[in-house]
Order: sequence, then C-alpha cells, then structure tokens
Amino acid sequence: MHIVVIEDEPDLGSILKEILEMEGHHVELMTNGRDGLNLALHAQPDLVLIDVMLPELNGWEVLKALRRKSDVPVLMLTAMDATQDRVRGLDLGADDYQTKPFEVEELQARVRALLRRKTGSSTTKIEFAPRLTFCQKERKVTKDGEEVSLTSRELALLEYFIQNQGRTLTRTMIDERFIDYSDAESDVLSVLIYRLRKKLGSNTIKTRRGLGFELPKFSHQ
Repeated sequence: MHIVVIEDEPDLGSILKEILEMEGHHVELMTNGRDGLNLALHAQPDLVLIDVMLPELNGWEVLKALRRKSDVPVLMLTAMDATQDRVRGLDLGADDYQTKPFEVEELQARVRALLRRKTGSSTTKIEFAPRLTFCQKERKVTKDGEEVSLTSRELALLEYFIQNQGRTLTRTMIDERFIDYSDAESDVLSVLIYRLRKKLGSNTIKTRRGLGFELPKFSHQ
C-alpha cells in the first residue's frame, strides 16, 4: 500500500517511515503541510498520516483542504490529548487519532485497521436516495444509471452528507470543514446546496430551519 506521512520532526518522520516500510508499504515523507497536501492530493495514496503541528499549513488546515477533494483514510498524529482536539479532528474528517508518544504495535494496528476499512469499502455502492447511487471506488454519483456531473467541491460535500445520513449538520460544522477564509464574504454553502438540489432533486437535502441541513435516511423498498 502507498502511504503519505506528513511529519516535520525529522527523527520521528524517519521512524514512522521505517515502521511502515517494515510492514511492506511504500512510504513518502513530507515535512511541511503545504507540500504534504499537494502530494496527498496528486499521488492518490491509500492512507495519509498527518501531524497537527506543521509549518506552512497546520494539520487541521491540511485535513480540511484534503477532505474537499479526497476521501483517503487519514490518521492524525499529535501530542495533544485533550478531548476537544480529538473531537475536532474527527469532525473535520479524520478517520482515526494517534497521540504521541505511542507504542509501535498500536500504530501498526491502527494503520492495518484503516487499510482494511478502505479495501472493504472500495467496491461499495450506496443508494442514498430514490434513483441516486454513490460509487465509492469511482467517486461518482449516478441518477437512474446515468452519471451526474459534480464538481469536486459538490462531490465532497455530498459525500459528507452521505457519511452522516439522517443527522442534521449545522452550518458551523460544514463551514469549518469545507469553506475557505477567502469565501467568508459570500454564502458559498448556500450555493453548493442549491447546486446539489438542482442536480440531484430539490428534496434530496432538507433544510432543518434554525438547525442546519440533513440528507434523510433512505431505505430501498
């Protein structure tokens, strides 16, 4: 498997690379957030490990930007053990969280679990609404068997709704994960929701007044 590690501490980065290569993985190590994000987006790895405290872009910023365009499994690495930090990472789209220092065996087990999860879901097709299907492997949406053209941002937002189907997502939750500071003056979220409804159906994503938005649970009858 191909793994990208984004860690700015040289000694720890080398150790992580060695540990993962011992498991038979191809590992690429980057030492700052900006270069790490670019590699993670273009190399299409099977797993990304991200340290929180990084130069240029911190780990939260890398994770947020990565999740707009990719569903690659992410394991966050940090010395922070506060509950709010773990919750923030998971809400931003991290799949797991490893505090430092750590035992080698525990890290290896977490990596194996994430890779198993990725392999197991790679062929999954999810019917998330009437006549609408999301293919995880190909990252595409079909309506009545025909592919729906979505931008990378629209697809990432829809996937977030699918992952939280039946749960109301607040504007704050969505903004923190998908909206850039440069978008702050415009209501980008409303535009994205409008476009998804136009392409998928007006009733696909519900507005929960005063609360947020929800993709209702769907059971195929």
